[in-house]
Amino acid sequence: MRPFIFYLTLLFFPIASVTADNQAESKQQIRSGINTNRHKIRYLFAHQTLPALFFSNPAETLTKIEHNSSAYFKSVLSLLDKDGYKNIYPSSEIETFKIKKGDDLFVLIKPPHPEQPTEPYLISLAIVDKTPKYYIFEKLAPVTGSVPDEAVFCEWSKSRIHSNYGIGIQGIPSAENFMSIIDDAINGRIKPVIRTQR
Repeated sequence: MRPFIFYLTLLFFPIASVTADNQAESKQQIRSGINTNRHKIRYLFAHQTLPALFFSNPAETLTKIEHNSSAYFKSVLSLLDKDGYKNIYPSSEIETFKIKKGDDLFVLIKPPHPEQPTEPYLISLAIVDKTPKYYIFEKLAPVTGSVPDEAVFCEWSKSRIHSNYGIGIQGIPSAENFMSIIDDAINGRIKPVIRTQR
């Protein structure tokens, strides 16, 4: 592990609605290339739509994912379809794992391999001591001499605060790496290096 400082420079996109200008922009992106559109969907899914749904009703979200994760993620991605973006991968390609730590249940979400910075390798949803927790290992922007796959550990809060812990992993992060760092964050052994309100 080594520290990284990572600044998100993406604009905030509304969760449930997109302006006509953004819809027109999205249609142009679809015409000019699918990669930009796919990146926007992956960003919106991991950083806005899923956190908003989770924080609005954490227990219900975890239950729905446990009961039928493919159907749940299909419904989440359909919200983005309505905003003029096209689906980027079948919901069946989003894997989920359940990990029990003491009395707390963590649902780990593994979308398809990220292609661009800020796209997720892994997402964790949990309720810890009655507090909803949303952690994400996201692809790091390449830096000089870096390996192609690097990840940074971040957290979203209910109040839309994005906390970057500056904890980087070289190579593709594993669930074990993720859970170990989550444990450090929950127990105060690591602190965010950057907090931004979004």
